[in-house]
Amino acid sequence: MSSKSGRDNRSDQLNSNNPAYASSRASNFRDDDVDWEPVSYLDRYFYTPPRATTFQAIGHYGVGVVSQEGEARFVTFRLEATTSATLLYTHSGLQARVEDYFERFAIHVHGLFHVHFKAPPVLYVQFDGTSGRLPWHVPLDLEQPETMQTFLMTHKPSMNFAPAPDAVIKLLCDRLSEPSEDWGTFEALDRNTSDLTFIYASRCNAEIEKNSKGS
Repeated sequence: MSSKSGRDNRSDQLNSNNPAYASSRASNFRDDDVDWEPVSYLDRYFYTPPRATTFQAIGHYGVGVVSQEGEARFVTFRLEATTSATLLYTHSGLQARVEDYFERFAIHVHGLFHVHFKAPPVLYVQFDGTSGRLPWHVPLDLEQPETMQTFLMTHKPSMNFAPAPDAVIKLLCDRLSEPSEDWGTFEALDRNTSDLTFIYASRCNAEIEKNSKGS
């Protein structure tokens, strides 16, 4: 049988009014929370916050241009948006940024060609290789240029005072049969960024001049 001191100690530990009761449970429970679970030393001092996830959206685009002198250009490029965030961030937000910036980018490029040709282009169309393509954008398909040519001949995009629209469209269609001018990748800026200054103007101008017939 156990000794009297052992029985007394056991009795004290079972008595909630005795200090031995709390000391015997200090390593496992708090007095105010019977459901509390002990936190390990590693969890307490080496806590690792949730890891941020990198989200990326890339859109493949292009523009087709025909000058009043009959020079046809076909340019392709990629717009990219990247961010690091928790899983609460949605990928659709980056896709929207890319799609929104394409419209703004294309407007600026139109202006650069206007300056380069010293006159507004007679034809200027946008090519879109993404699933979010707008109905008036030409589907970008470098593997099957006939798809782009058929779209242009069928939809007859609007032109700037073209005396012979079909002939102008044919100039661009013929250009689509050749490799495009690849301008590389650009970062798609946030939609809240000011449009007063086109930060890629110098880079795009250099590409326009490099591939010009007169260069």
